Amino acid sequence: MPSPDSPSRRLQRRIAAGELRADRAQLAAARELDQLHRALAGRGRGGNWRAQLDRIKRAIHRGPRQNQNQGVYLWGGVGSGKTMLMDAFHAALPAGLSRRIHFHRFMQSAHAARAKLRDRQDPLTVIAAQWAARHRVLCLDEFSVTDITDAMLLSGLLRGLFDAGVTVLATSNTRPDDLYRGGLQRQRFLPAIALIQARMRVLRVDGGRDYRLDCLAAGALYHTPHDEHAMRAMRRSFARLEGGDGGSDGDGDSGDYGDGAGDSGDYGDGAGDRGDGDGDSGDYGDGAGVLGDINGDGTGDGTGNGTGNTVTGETHFQLCGRAVDAVAIGRGVAWFRFDQLCGDARSKTDYIELARRFHTLLLSDIPRLDADADDAARRFIELVDELYDRGVNLIASAAAPPADLYTGARLRRPFARAASRLREMNSRDYLARPHAQTAAGSAKKIKR
Repeated sequence: MPSPDSPSRRLQRRIAAGELRADRAQLAAARELDQLHRALAGRGRGGNWRAQLDRIKRAIHRGPRQNQNQGVYLWGGVGSGKTMLMDAFHAALPAGLSRRIHFHRFMQSAHAARAKLRDRQDPLTVIAAQWAARHRVLCLDEFSVTDITDAMLLSGLLRGLFDAGVTVLATSNTRPDDLYRGGLQRQRFLPAIALIQARMRVLRVDGGRDYRLDCLAAGALYHTPHDEHAMRAMRRSFARLEGGDGGSDGDGDSGDYGDGAGDSGDYGDGAGDRGDGDGDSGDYGDGAGVLGDINGDGTGDGTGNGTGNTVTGETHFQLCGRAVDAVAIGRGVAWFRFDQLCGDARSKTDYIELARRFHTLLLSDIPRLDADADDAARRFIELVDELYDRGVNLIASAAAPPADLYTGARLRRPFARAASRLREMNSRDYLARPHAQTAAGSAKKIKR
């Protein structure tokens, strides 16, 4: 029988409260996660920094652990509820036992830590041991390999984590056999696939319904004019995407770790290694509770607001090494005002990174743009292009319909293309497109 706080019980409570629809595939996956939960729930974190350091040393020097059940790999279509299941599992475990992080952020942290250990003979083993010393469970959301530098690290990193006794729960849109298909030097990535299949239980979660699409299709996506009615609609959209059937359960997450100021090399010191303050930031950790690994000193800013995985109100996060103001940041969802993304000097690289990190973007207060606003109009065109190429959903409020937004002359033709794309981005066919971390037609596009 499931424990009172098991993943399946959490799911059933939300169904009974009317927050979720009963989904056979989700319930079956939750029951599988219950088994992993029972095996882990008795473990605790505990210990001060000296005890954590001792665990690091033991993890580095002990022999590998051969365990055929060291995690679960959940895969299925967009909006099938994989992230929601991960959040339920993460929240049901004792505090501190599990670390939940977006796969993209996880790899960024791994690359940063490896750069600091370049003189070590086996840096990936050291990095894995450091993670194992802090958390016994690692939850990786949106496991997707498109970058050759990630692909080359993953086999050694996963092996190090498994050998150090870490349990891994991953969500992905892709079954293991198809990861990094068509990628450069893929044969060097195949051991990572073999590890996933040997050490993790692979489960498909696909009840044939895209709940994220249902959330988006339930309301208008382009609001004009920008008024209080539009703001209420956008707030509802953000809340649905954050807490709806295909979203998260709002139980929050910790910020990433500092990358080198503390005793263990990859983490900050034992007293303040996480930047989540009293409340947990989103899994990007970029809002209130700025990431320790971005601060670089392991301290974070300690201003977490305790609201779970959603950061609302005026906040900021790091984008390509610079602070960016935002209205709200959540897991996979971000909300900005037009001036925050297009009014200041932003580069195309910023928009590429946004499109990689978020499946849905809310953009409010888009003004009419005349000839004096050509710089902002050009940035807006670049932003729309990047969102469109990567299948990012856009919810917007504007002073006018897309075709009437630009009244200048110099950018008339490129803006007409952007307006056309804005209209297409409201279609169900566009909304059903998967979120791609690489742009269509780019050099890094993975062949299918």
